[in-house]
Amino acid sequence: MIRTFLGLLVLVGGLHAEPIKELSFLNWMQGTWVHESEGTTVKMKSRWLDGGKSLERNFEIQMGMEPLKKMRQTIFWDPAKKEVRSWGFYSDGAFGTGDWESKDGSVEVRRAITYADGTRGKATNVWKL
Repeated sequence: MIRTFLGLLVLVGGLHAEPIKELSFLNWMQGTWVHESEGTTVKMKSRWLDGGKSLERNFEIQMGMEPLKKMRQTIFWDPAKKEVRSWGFYSDGAFGTGDWESKDGSVEVRRAITYADGTRGKATNVWKL
């Protein structure tokens, strides 16, 4: 009985989800990424959830000797607003939202964040594909 259960876990864990069409422009983000620059290391793991209806991204951010910061982000299609959105939560208590758009060979994210001390900020990230 245990062998059958373990075999089923391996089978289910190996299934590959494809994103829904509204999120397909983010398929390149799936997987594990590492970026190192000027004393900062960012590790990211991304995977499709719920049959490709959302993309979960988990970050570990090490900036010099500061404590390790973690962030979990979920990117999803908002059927009411007809746009791709995200929610992110940081280990220090900060949280944020984002509006995502694919245009002219790039991905643009307009983000709003509330920091752990209650202050707020905005940023725009652009990835050229």
